Amino acid sequence: MLGGSGIDAVFSMQKTNNGGYILACSTESNDGDVSGNHGNDDYWVVKLTSDNFSGQDVSDSLFSIVDHLAPAKATLQAGVSQASPGDIVTIPIYLKNAQNITQSGSNHLKTDINFNPTILLPDNYPNYSIKNGIGTLPLDSLPIHVYADSIIAQVKFIVGLGDAEQTPIWFSNYQSIGGSVTIDTISGLFTLTGVCHEGGARLINPNTKAGITAVKPNPASDELIISVNTIENGETYLMIYNSIGSEIYKTRINTQFSGSKEINLNVSDFSSGVYFIKFQSPTFWDYQKFIVGR
Repeated sequence: MLGGSGIDAVFSMQKTNNGGYILACSTESNDGDVSGNHGNDDYWVVKLTSDNFSGQDVSDSLFSIVDHLAPAKATLQAGVSQASPGDIVTIPIYLKNAQNITQSGSNHLKTDINFNPTILLPDNYPNYSIKNGIGTLPLDSLPIHVYADSIIAQVKFIVGLGDAEQTPIWFSNYQSIGGSVTIDTISGLFTLTGVCHEGGARLINPNTKAGITAVKPNPASDELIISVNTIENGETYLMIYNSIGSEIYKTRINTQFSGSKEINLNVSDFSSGVYFIKFQSPTFWDYQKFIVGR
């Protein structure tokens, strides 16, 4: 028996990793095992090595207590989605089954997500890279303190007509920052829709590069030659933007026959400065910078 001559009650109990128990109690005692009562019910935390105890609920006591030795853990999960070439698709990243995160001291998560880069192109993520045929996108400062299963990131992709009809989306280099959290992962899946299967699936060889292949001369003063390569039919455009993002030129590229093409552009009326070329096909975007100087 523990406690004193007043009313002592156990409200919550958790088993600890060393085989004992930790109890959240209330007490009105100021004798026996209890000293220094502050008046009325006091909170009282008890650590036991025996599981032989009893108590009763009280209304004015601790609601819950969690063993500080219990491991912190959570699950990262990528979403499942589908879209057609040229679409913008958003893939959600979930944090699920988070437990004991506050006690761990962790303040956020970081991870890489990986996928087939011929199908999915991250939309405006500067840290994106491709190595050994795998696209990798680092995600940092992901929230870890969530109260239920939650979406902690939404990643936008441009959908391409790549070399496969599906790609898994999997995690690597995942870790918690500020404290130790055991992280499990569940991969996602993206499926390409709208693929023509007549005579076999119409997929693009990823070794054939589409987009801007050369910009000469650079810097330019009068005439600029822009070389591009097309690998698919469909509406394809070349646009020029000035340094503040205003479109100042646009032309449609003939894609009836794929391959290399040249666009001759007179820049003699352009002010000196930095400009950006944008190539846009149904499934691909590309950018290049050039300078007009005199």
